[in-house]
Amino acid sequence: MIRSITPTGRYVQVTNNTSTPYFSPGTQGAGQVRYNTNTSNMEAWDGVVWKDINGGYTSIGLSSEAETLLDWARTRRDQDLRLEALMESHPGIRDLKEKLDIMVALAAEEQNGTR
Repeated sequence: MIRSITPTGRYVQVTNNTSTPYFSPGTQGAGQVRYNTNTSNMEAWDGVVWKDINGGYTSIGLSSEAETLLDWARTRRDQDLRLEALMESHPGIRDLKEKLDIMVALAAEEQNGTR
């Protein structure tokens, strides 16, 4: 039985991870498992009451920010691939791109005061 699931990064989110029964150590019979034929569920004894083991599920997924970043990266990759294909067939576009890269680098240096 999984005791807990904890996200390890800011881009992973875990929801409804409180469905695992808690067992009090040292309590007589804690941890025993049974099948309840009335509810058709597995249950575990926590030392006080029988708790439903099938009471929920845990979802693990990416945060909305991570999904947005991945969508942006995919779009940017596709744009870069299209531009690369255009530069292969039109050398003038490659020349303009190289000049643009130089201008952007110079402007960044000027903005940062390193020039």
